[in-house]
Amino acid sequence: MRASGMYLQRDGFVDNIYNGNEIDDRDMWSGRLSFTWTGEDTEANLMVHYFEEDDERARSQKQACNKDPDAIIGCLPGKLSYGAANTGAGISGFLLASMGGLLQASNGVMGVTIPGLTGGAFGNPALAANIPNSLWPVDDFENTANPSDPRKVRMDVDPQYEADETIVSLEINHHIGDYRFTSLTGYSTSTVDSQEDYDKGVASSDWSLQMNALADLAETPALPASFAPLLEAAGAGVLIPYITDLATGVPGRGLWAGNPDIAALRDGTTLLTPDGKIGELYNTIVGIDQSKASPEQWSQEFRVATQFDGDWNFLLGAFYLDFETETHYVVRNTGLSLPAQALAVSAIFPSPFGEPGSASSEPDPHMWGFDNDTRHYELETWALFGEAYWDVTEQLTATAGIRYSDETKKSDQRTIYLTFLGNPQSEEDNGYFHPDYDSQETTGRFNLTYTMSDEIMMYANIARSYKSGGFNPISANSPLVDPAQGGDPGNLDFDPEFINSAEIGIKTTLLNGSMQLNGTLFYYDYEDLQTSKIVGVTSINVNTDASITGFEGELLWAPTDNLRLTATMSWLDTEIDGFSTFDTADPNGMGTTAGVISCLGNNFLSDNPADCADTSVLSQGVPIDQDGNRIAGSPEYSYNIGAAYTFFLGDIGDLTLSTNYYWQDEYYTRNFNATADLVDEWEVWNASARLQSADDTWYAEAWIKNIMDDEFVTGSYLTSPVSSLFTNQFILDPQTYGATVGYRW
Repeated sequence: MRASGMYLQRDGFVDNIYNGNEIDDRDMWSGRLSFTWTGEDTEANLMVHYFEEDDERARSQKQACNKDPDAIIGCLPGKLSYGAANTGAGISGFLLASMGGLLQASNGVMGVTIPGLTGGAFGNPALAANIPNSLWPVDDFENTANPSDPRKVRMDVDPQYEADETIVSLEINHHIGDYRFTSLTGYSTSTVDSQEDYDKGVASSDWSLQMNALADLAETPALPASFAPLLEAAGAGVLIPYITDLATGVPGRGLWAGNPDIAALRDGTTLLTPDGKIGELYNTIVGIDQSKASPEQWSQEFRVATQFDGDWNFLLGAFYLDFETETHYVVRNTGLSLPAQALAVSAIFPSPFGEPGSASSEPDPHMWGFDNDTRHYELETWALFGEAYWDVTEQLTATAGIRYSDETKKSDQRTIYLTFLGNPQSEEDNGYFHPDYDSQETTGRFNLTYTMSDEIMMYANIARSYKSGGFNPISANSPLVDPAQGGDPGNLDFDPEFINSAEIGIKTTLLNGSMQLNGTLFYYDYEDLQTSKIVGVTSINVNTDASITGFEGELLWAPTDNLRLTATMSWLDTEIDGFSTFDTADPNGMGTTAGVISCLGNNFLSDNPADCADTSVLSQGVPIDQDGNRIAGSPEYSYNIGAAYTFFLGDIGDLTLSTNYYWQDEYYTRNFNATADLVDEWEVWNASARLQSADDTWYAEAWIKNIMDDEFVTGSYLTSPVSSLFTNQFILDPQTYGATVGYRW
C-alpha cells in the first residue's frame, strides 16, 4: 500500500482595486491510495485518487480592447490595449436602446391628435418630466478605467471556482506461458463550477433616471384596447402591447403601463444568481458568467501480448468507453435581465416560461440572460487494435499496427436567450435539439527501429490517425444554419480530423554514458483540421486543411559527477491550406468599421442601419483568405536550458543548486493571424536549492519562479460580437518564492 497527498494554498496574484481584494488565489488538496497485490503469475494494482478545489481562481486574468467610439463592433482591430468594450455595440446596448426608444415614443405619440386622447404623457406630470431622461447610456463603460497594470483589475464581482475529481483504476496482469493478459478498468467523475465578472469592469453609467421614467409609465393606467387601431393608424403599433391593455386582457394594465411589476423597477433591476435566487437590486450594468460541467466515464481495456523467444511477437486488444456529461455556459447580465423582464411579450419575442429558482432546470427553465445548455451529452466508443513485432535482424525491428474505432455521440442541447428559447418552435420539447453522430474509421502505423550500436538507435514512423467529428452546440433552427438568415447548414456539425504523419528520429547515449542526445524530425499533413470560432452567441467548430513540419531536440549531459546540463528545443513550421472565412472581429477585412452596422448585437456589411429589418440579405463579413497562415497556438521556436550542481555533504545529504530558462517565440491565437491575435515572445527564469537527506527519507527545498518578475501575456481568446468583441488574456505568474519540505516513510 502507498499513500500520498498534496495541499496547496496561496494568495491571489491579481489585485481588484475596486474592492481591495486579491483574486486568482489557490486552495486545493488531493489524496491518493495505491494497492498492489502480487501472486505467482498475477499482479493487481488498484489506485484511488481524489482532488478538491475551492478558491477564487480566474479563468483569465485580464481583459483587453481598443474601444470603438462609434459603438459599431465594440472593440476595434489592431494591437490590443487596455480599454473597455463599448457596450453600445452589443446585445445589451441594443435592447436598452430599444427600451429607451419605446419610452420616448410612448410620450410622443400621446401628443398626436387621436379621438378621445389629448395631451402628452397620459396626463401624468411625473412621466412628462422624466421622459427626457428615458434614453439609456450608449456605452455603460464610457468613463470606466481599465488599469494598465496587467496584474490589476477593477471588477464589481470576484471570481469563484469550485472543482472536485474522483479517479479509480484497476489493472490486472496475468501470465500464462508466453502470454500476458492485461485488464485495465477505469472510472472517473468530476464537477467544476467557475464564475467570474463577465466584462471585468465597473460600469460608469447609472440607470436611476431611466428606471424612474419606466416606473412612472408603469404607474399610469394603460389605455383601453379600443385605442389599438388608432395607435396603429398613427404609426405607433409597436407600442400597443406596452401602453394598452390589449396584450394582457386586464383593464388598465399593459405590459408597461399599469403594470406593478414594472413599477417596482424604480428601485432597480434584479439579477438571477447562479444558485437560482434573486439577488440584490442594480441601477447599472453588472455581468457574471458561469461555466460548469459534471462529466462521468467508465472505460475498459483488454490486451494480450506475447513474449515468444523467436523473431515474431504480437499484441491484440479491445477498448470500450462510456462518457456522459452535462455542461452549461451561462451569462447573467443586468443589460439582459432588465429587457428580459420588461420586453417579455409574444408580439416581439416568444413567450417566456419558468419561474425564478429554476434557472437550470430541464422542464421549467427561467433564465434572465444566456445559457448554452447541453443537458445530456453521451459518447460511446469501442475499438479493436493490434500490433505485430518482427525482429528482421539483430539490429532492425519492424512494427505494424492497426486500429478499428467505432464512435457514437448523442446530445440534448438548447440555447436559452433572455427568458426565451433560442428554438421557440420546439417548445413542446422544452426547446431541446437532439443531434447524433456516429463514425467508423480504420487507422494504423508502421515503424522501423534500427540499433546501430549500444549507443545509437534510429527510427522511422508513418501513421494515419483521426479525431472524430461531431455536432456544434446549436439547433437546426439556429440563424447560423438557416441560409435565409445568412447562415450555413454546414455549421450544424463538423467533419472528422485526419492526420497523416511521418517521423524520423535518433536516440543516442554518448561519452561513456554521460550524455543523452535525441532528435526528431516530423511532418504532419492534416485533412479537415478542427478549429473553433465564436459566431453569434456560441462557439462552433469548422474544418480546414493544414500541415506542420517540425523538429524537437533534447540534450542531457553530466560532464562531471556534480554537474548536470539539460536543453530542449523545438521548431515548428505550420501552414493553413486553402481556407477562407469571415472574421467577426474585422467584418470588412480592412481593420475599420466602414460599411459595417450592428443589428441586435451582431455585425453585418451595410451602409444603412435600416437594413437591420432584414438581415437575411446582408453579409456578416468578407471572406478572409487564411491560405499560408500559421496555425493558432504554434510558436515557431522555443527552448528550455537548465543547469544543476550537486554538493555531496556526506551524512548530511546532497545539496543541489539548479536553474532553468525558458523562451517561447511569438504565436497567433487565431488562424486569421491578425495583429490582435499575436502573443509576443516571452521568457521565464527559475531557480531552486534542494537539500536531500542521505537516506532519501526527507528533503527541503527553497525555490523562486519568474526571477525577473516579468508580466508577459501568454495567451488570449476573442469573445463574441454580442459581447462587443473584447479579448480575455492570460498573464504569466509573477515572481514567487517559497520553501517546500517532504518526508517519506
